[in-house]
Amino acid sequence: MIHAEAEEDYVVRRLNREKRCGRVEEPGDGNWRFAADVFDALELLPWIRSFTGRIVSLKCSNPEVPRRFYGDLEAMRAMYGGDADAVQ
Repeated sequence: MIHAEAEEDYVVRRLNREKRCGRVEEPGDGNWRFAADVFDALELLPWIRSFTGRIVSLKCSNPEVPRRFYGDLEAMRAMYGGDADAVQ
C-alpha cells in the first residue's frame, strides 16, 4: 500500500503508468494498492524501493521480498546513523 496526498497526483499517475503487470486500486484515505502477478517478485524490489517513504505496508506471497526490503532499510539506517546523527 502506497500513500499519496491529494496534491500528489503524480504518484498515482506513475503507479498507473507503470502497472504493466498489475492493478492499481484506491481503498481510500490517500492510500493506493498496487497488486501484480509476476514470475519473480524479487525483480520488483528496485521499483518498490523508489516509493520508500510512501509505503504504508508491503505484502507479498514471497516472504523474501518484504524481509529483504525492510532489511535493506534497516541496513541503511545503521549505515547512516539514523535520526540521532542527522544533519541539522
